[in-house]
Amino acid sequence: MKNIKKLTAALLALSFLAFNSATNPSLSFAESKADESKIDLGVDKGKGAYKEKKVQVNPNEIRYQQFLMDLREVRDKSWESNVPYTMGTDNEKGTTIRDIAKEYGYETKEEYINGIKWSNDLEKIAIQRSFEQTYTGLGSQRVDGTSFQTATINGISSDKEVLSADTIDPNITDPIGLWSYGKIEKANNMSQHDILLKENGVKTDWNASLHDLLNPGYKYVGFAEVKDPNQKATFATAEFAKDIANNSEKQANIVGEYTLSTGANKEGISDEVRENIEKSIQEAEIQIKAAEDLINNYPQTIKNVKGKLVGLIEESKDLIKELRALMEQ
Repeated sequence: MKNIKKLTAALLALSFLAFNSATNPSLSFAESKADESKIDLGVDKGKGAYKEKKVQVNPNEIRYQQFLMDLREVRDKSWESNVPYTMGTDNEKGTTIRDIAKEYGYETKEEYINGIKWSNDLEKIAIQRSFEQTYTGLGSQRVDGTSFQTATINGISSDKEVLSADTIDPNITDPIGLWSYGKIEKANNMSQHDILLKENGVKTDWNASLHDLLNPGYKYVGFAEVKDPNQKATFATAEFAKDIANNSEKQANIVGEYTLSTGANKEGISDEVRENIEKSIQEAEIQIKAAEDLINNYPQTIKNVKGKLVGLIEESKDLIKELRALMEQ
């Protein structure tokens, strides 16, 4: 709170020192307009340094009904072929997906494939986690070094996340395909399905995504893709949970360009205040440069007020330094 008061005082002082403040009221951070693309998902952003940028959310629009349809199709095929499947480290008993599904109360294929529901909360977590990977690269560790399970919303976290990073056109990505029947070059062109069969249903690093997609213990899912226009990869994330109280199946419908963020805003400084402070600093720096140009190029014209201008320039520069230092504390 102490630093917020200092920020406010320094910013107000900077506004009063502006050389054309009488004709340029936009210097006041209270009057500058916030970035309308910014969105707060409600997901815990972690404890690391604050970062934000504009990204494309769900560029492929593979979400909700399409994603669920693809996921359920993979479950359908696996039930029909009754693939080997086990939760253990070996499958000496020769159990199959039907055997394990029945342990979770699913007696028919329809019950099994429809047993997984969309989750609005998990969808928002998936957006946040996909965004974070534009900083960390592919992986379940967050920007602040903690586990993906610290990305909570309304007291909810996911039990498992499945990830991919695809460098093809973001309009034609196929994460479900990558996680199931798509051939993997580094695995001798075998698919995760092929490897699941080879390993007799035992989960390994090379079939883990498909194993998770088929897991009858997961009853809720949320999915999202995020692409940073300055990077090649589109990051896709599916978040799974075993149980969610009062789950909402309503789609978040977040599609397009949005400014997302990660990390903690220091001392409760809001995104809007940070943005307006930066804008005021930038405008003040433009005015400082204009005043310096006047001093250098028109010395005779401003000779009667040169001392005052020089004093204002130095004081403004000092205040800008103070503002930036406070925002970094």
